[in-house]
Amino acid sequence: MPKPPLIHIGYAKTGTTWLQSGLFGSSSFGFHPVGGAAKTFGARFVYGEPGGPRTPLDFEPDALRQAYETLMAGQSACPVISNEALLSHPFSAGIQVRDICFRLKEVFPDARIVITLREQRSMIVSLYEHYLRKGGASSLENFMADKGHQSLFPLFDKSYLEYDKCIRLYRETFGEGSVLVLPFEWIASDTRNFLSRLYEFSGASPEGLERFLTGKEHKAQNVSSPAYAAAQYRFRVLNLLGNPSSYNGFNAIGYKRLARALFRSIAALTPARSAASYRKDIFAKVDVLVGDTYLESNRRTQGLTGLDLAALGYSA
Repeated sequence: MPKPPLIHIGYAKTGTTWLQSGLFGSSSFGFHPVGGAAKTFGARFVYGEPGGPRTPLDFEPDALRQAYETLMAGQSACPVISNEALLSHPFSAGIQVRDICFRLKEVFPDARIVITLREQRSMIVSLYEHYLRKGGASSLENFMADKGHQSLFPLFDKSYLEYDKCIRLYRETFGEGSVLVLPFEWIASDTRNFLSRLYEFSGASPEGLERFLTGKEHKAQNVSSPAYAAAQYRFRVLNLLGNPSSYNGFNAIGYKRLARALFRSIAALTPARSAASYRKDIFAKVDVLVGDTYLESNRRTQGLTGLDLAALGYSA
């Protein structure tokens, strides 16, 4: 029987691409991505993802166990599955979180779970910018507004980022010692500490850590253009020229190339000072809209994990 996997479930926007394409992308660092790429196998647990169940009722745990054993035959490196969709889509109000947790438990009862967090205001800005890049056209205020029961279609909900709920769920399901929580902020400020804790928890060879830190892979980061982000924020109505999708209520008219060309042109004409003022403006707006929404949740998360979130800028 192969080793139980290390499963990194997200959150999205917490360095997941950096981990998946870098650390988890090569067995030379001590991890073996199940299925050939870190995200591949995890998608099979998520309804709506490529390779996932055709419907929520089509989940087949026996087939997944067998596939895992076949894929891991003869492998000695730490098996790893990393897919942020395992915490449900951030724009779905976390509608599948519990179901996916129990699916993972059914297939991998002894798995080790890694959860990565990010300060919520920074997270919301990143999620909103992603929403705009995907063709969304709502204002920040509408994006963050409490939807209540206005629609049965799942949307972004601020409660999705109350991290203590997710941590409790996975601890109760897999056991306290089988869940590791790491803050995204450490990737930039304390990379070695972030990775050392991950290696110790996973049981992967520490030699891989040194190879990773001395290679070019650990420096790879997703960085968006401030000018392009500012253009999409200020002229988001142009997204309605793009392709129809769930991000714009399927109301766009199908000229995606034109929309992108217009955004690129606007970005090219945006002075650096104007792009910088956009960042200041959007963070100020998010700060007002969030208020103390996450204060109590972050305090509970500190108590559960021992992490000093306040020192990392979280409201705690």
